Amino acid sequence: MIARIGVRPQLSLVVLIAILPLLAVLLVGVIKNRQLIFQAATTRAQDLARLGAERQDDGFQDAKTVLSMLRRLPQVTAASPENCHAALQAIGREYPQFTSIGVADAKGMVTCMSLPAKLLAFRDTDLFRIAMAAPPSAFVVGKFLIGPITGKPIVVAATPLRASAGDETPTGIAYVSLDLDRAAQHAWDFATAKDATLSLIDSRAATILARSSGQLRLAGTTLTGSPLVSAMLAHPDGGSVEAVDVDGTSRIFGFAPLIAGGGSGLMVAVGLSRATVMADADWRLMMGVVVALFTALIAAGAAWLFADRTQFGAIRSLVETAKKLGAGDLAARADMAAWQAPEFRALGKTLGDMADGIAVAQEKLSASERQLRLLAANATDLILLIGGDGQRLYASPACRTLLGFEPEEMLRISSKEAIHPEDVGVLDNRFKWSNGAPTIATYRMRRKDGGYVWVEAVSREIAVEAGQPRQRVVVVRDIDLRVAAERRLKESEMRYRFLAENGADMVFQYDRDLVRQYVSPACREILGYEPEDLIGKRAFGTTHPDDAERVAQVFQSVLSGQSERAVVANRMRHPNGNWIWIEAQLRTMRDEQTGAPSGVIGSMRDISVRKAAEDQLEEANRRLEALAGQDGLTGLANRRTFDDALAREHRRALRDKTRLAMIMIDVDWFKSFNDRYGHPAGDECLKQVSRAIKNTLPRPGDIVARYGGEEFAVLLPNTDESGAMIMADRIRRAVLALAIEHDASPAKVATISAGVGAWAPNALDIGLEVLMQDADRALYRAKNDGRNAIVCASALGGASATGRPSAA
Repeated sequence: MIARIGVRPQLSLVVLIAILPLLAVLLVGVIKNRQLIFQAATTRAQDLARLGAERQDDGFQDAKTVLSMLRRLPQVTAASPENCHAALQAIGREYPQFTSIGVADAKGMVTCMSLPAKLLAFRDTDLFRIAMAAPPSAFVVGKFLIGPITGKPIVVAATPLRASAGDETPTGIAYVSLDLDRAAQHAWDFATAKDATLSLIDSRAATILARSSGQLRLAGTTLTGSPLVSAMLAHPDGGSVEAVDVDGTSRIFGFAPLIAGGGSGLMVAVGLSRATVMADADWRLMMGVVVALFTALIAAGAAWLFADRTQFGAIRSLVETAKKLGAGDLAARADMAAWQAPEFRALGKTLGDMADGIAVAQEKLSASERQLRLLAANATDLILLIGGDGQRLYASPACRTLLGFEPEEMLRISSKEAIHPEDVGVLDNRFKWSNGAPTIATYRMRRKDGGYVWVEAVSREIAVEAGQPRQRVVVVRDIDLRVAAERRLKESEMRYRFLAENGADMVFQYDRDLVRQYVSPACREILGYEPEDLIGKRAFGTTHPDDAERVAQVFQSVLSGQSERAVVANRMRHPNGNWIWIEAQLRTMRDEQTGAPSGVIGSMRDISVRKAAEDQLEEANRRLEALAGQDGLTGLANRRTFDDALAREHRRALRDKTRLAMIMIDVDWFKSFNDRYGHPAGDECLKQVSRAIKNTLPRPGDIVARYGGEEFAVLLPNTDESGAMIMADRIRRAVLALAIEHDASPAKVATISAGVGAWAPNALDIGLEVLMQDADRALYRAKNDGRNAIVCASALGGASATGRPSAA
């Protein structure tokens, strides 16, 4: 069957079979490129979603910061609406991303807020209930709402408020309302993708909370049953999915959770239009199919026509003979049968004659072989051969591609006509006869169409026989793209330097030895130094001694790559002698080739004002804590402070194996004193007794506290029972010496009774309550024995405490 097919169709079939693999490779490559484009779009959508989530997290981090500040502000926790309003308005101006900041009491009524609006009941009752039941420093995020005052889509975050650190029942909540439209726009500022969208989605409620500009109307749209929400619920840590958007557009979505949202189910989704992403790939696929079919048709047609004029067997014989001759086998001859066409036999004879002629011509060609090798070795660029008089003797065919001229035209054009007028002087200075040394010049050459192209030319004088005119070879290479890239790089560097040198924060760079390589001009305002005063010098020279070691550790952590980013705040000396607080954002700089850390880059800002405010707040908290540990009437430590001191001194006595003593004191007949002289006089009596007790204690480590009512307690570290008895008697006599009038007392003046308990080192592990019981038992005995007396617990033996006597 095959034998009946003619040479022409056979040759066409062979050509088609030969090009089929190439066509298949072309189509597979186009399809693979389509898949890669889709994968790249998916990765890009995920990266944009993560970056958007990080920016959205900034708003929630700010919310946490503001709520933490509100828990500690006296203006908020105190019952003063005027101060509270003023404080919240000041905070609202510092954080414009919050539509409102407010405080609600335990009944859910808003008592103050940053906006000058009518105070109403707190709208999100579920959030209020959860926040009131949350731990003291909890951060609770509510559901999507339309603000009743601003009319904007918002999410409310809240934290419980307590009157003091020890209170278990919250007095209300503090809350902030995050403007979702503003937050979404802030998160989308970084993206410039065409037809892309950014959405803030509550995955639990399947609701769009905010949408990028141009589609703000879609905020509040429900996504129940959407593949996007299903993917978010299945992958809470982020992922991607292809789905139809609410606007009817098929998109490639990437999504990522808001970490600062505290597990609230809030996610940022970035959608890229599938049609836009795949448009170029679809066009390439269509063109690939068209080119493949067109190529196959052309090849088949050409083979058909060629076979119409020849015979395949004769051609193969002639081709094989030609290959052998080309390989150097000059004895090869075409074996042509007698029945072959006269043309094939003549061609075979011609090949034989050609082989004989080649053998003869090889001797003649050897003389010009060196020049041909030189031209062939440099054929990739434009090659010019120039005589000593400047006349061009040869121009390679590359001039057509580079300049659009034919070689013959290049020979008629002078160098000055072919070069940009501003660059003629470059050639006059560079391309001088230099005894064989190569010279390099960069200039612009004129194209035939009138335009110019940047080239790099290497000129070298070549050796010629004695007496021959001097010649040189000039190899010209197209560097137009490289020059354009260098120009763009230079412009980019100028833009980035402009940003760095005009920013409010100081930008800096350190090398591996922590020597400054660059400092932006902002150092003048922040540190008071000129850039040249800092560049080339090591870090930490002006760092406060107390901060130097900590700052060095942070820098070393970033420099070693252990921490990719870090933030450090410390003090630095200003040239005026003052210490200023600065905050530095640090990041590891890595070598582009090896990836190894090569230095540190970062920015620095002055936080002295913020630090001063923080210090004032901390001092206020310390004062509040001190007041919480004092008795309001006498100024002595209160019972809670005394209990803490007793536990602390007990642990110390156990550790150091020392003695510990305690005195319990009670003012005699105090109820009768109040009944006769009134409570104000009773308060004054307690004040004088407390001062007498405190002034009698000689050591700063001795502790005296008002234990309750007219009772006082004294703790004497490293004191045995006899020493405590002596001290108790001194206190009794000091109070007696006050001579406070008391007609109901047998002594006619105010007196005290005291009980002393003490532990030896071998008995300290009995327990705190035993020491207190011993002192209390001794006090009861002193009261029962007639008052104005001192009794020690050891004198009671094993007797149990009797009932407390009447204070009358």
